[in-house]
Amino acid sequence: MMLEDEDEGPQVSFEPFQVSDQCVRLYANGWFHDEPCEDRGLTRMTKEVIVADGVSKDVTEVDNDRWLVAVPIKDHSGALSTKFPIENRLHPIQTMEDLKDSLSQSGMEYSARLRDFHLLLFLSKHLGTDDLVDVAKTARRGGTIAEGYKIIIDSLAGLG
Repeated sequence: MMLEDEDEGPQVSFEPFQVSDQCVRLYANGWFHDEPCEDRGLTRMTKEVIVADGVSKDVTEVDNDRWLVAVPIKDHSGALSTKFPIENRLHPIQTMEDLKDSLSQSGMEYSARLRDFHLLLFLSKHLGTDDLVDVAKTARRGGTIAEGYKIIIDSLAGLG
């Protein structure tokens, strides 16, 4: 969701949701009707259910928002990083200079420098599919990148 703030400009908000345990139990027990509602914002039930909306009432169609619960976003670290400029953004655009900067990082194994999703996506424009798969698998495992691939990638970045 993007919100426009008069002082700070556009602000991006990300809120993950998942279905509730109650929803999963009701589905497993066959309470959800096979026929969808005409209103896609509602779920048709096979039996009447009680919905507490200030006033409790029996209904056979339930607002889909009732099945959702917010999921907290937790920081994590994974096998891939995302420091390389993002592919589908206008600014900054991806350049060979960005590739050179990423590969010039000291104190990291060569394969660790390639563990960036957007860097690998950038390389996909310059390497064949099989070659990129080999490079990505090796980078993910932390192995040694084949010398031929290293020469090609370094020459693309202007390091060779």
